[in-house]
Amino acid sequence: MPASNRNYIAIALLPAAQQRQALDYARILSITQPQGVKGSSLLAFAGTIPAEELAQMQTAIEADCEHVCVHGAHLDEVNGLSVASW
Repeated sequence: MPASNRNYIAIALLPAAQQRQALDYARILSITQPQGVKGSSLLAFAGTIPAEELAQMQTAIEADCEHVCVHGAHLDEVNGLSVASW
């Protein structure tokens, strides 16, 4: 299922007030310019995260990739629905 459909479903499950907040947030994102720093300025941090911590991060990302949490529960657990059934 395309991400846009999953996003629509996730927002539709929210109460009306939170739907308005999500819409406001999306509008802000569409008009703001991304800010950041040049990658070269981050080189000083290269190698500062221990390999064990990097492995833990990678495992966590892979385990929860494509999952959306709503009020502390994964979206595929909300209202007894599974993402595969959408």
